[in-house]
Amino acid sequence: MNFDAKLFLNQTTFNQKQIVFAGILELPEEIKRKLADDAPDGIEVFETTFLLLSVSESETKTTQVEEALIFLRKHREEVLRLSKFPKVEEVLLKFMTVDEGETPIKNLPNELEELVYDCGISGVMI
Repeated sequence: MNFDAKLFLNQTTFNQKQIVFAGILELPEEIKRKLADDAPDGIEVFETTFLLLSVSESETKTTQVEEALIFLRKHREEVLRLSKFPKVEEVLLKFMTVDEGETPIKNLPNELEELVYDCGISGVMI
């Protein structure tokens, strides 16, 4: 859990506008107390450190793919360093849309697949 997102970010050139969240994702105290009271012995509440970056503001997946390519070309070494940074368990690339009727992406461009691999990204969610 102890990935130091702020330490990592201090060593990058990521635009501050791209940083959506950096730190420990915690449950509210009220919920933690309730879970602690109800949980069987030996069970602990799971909390983890996150770094969430936005690489696209587009609502269409096609444009998101194009903007992800631009981001990964520019920040290839930094994303690779993130994937190897102490306590980092996963680096994921997720494409989201609010348009449920949008045609899903069936195949990512070869260049994006290569960049994902080269950057140490462990999964792509479409």
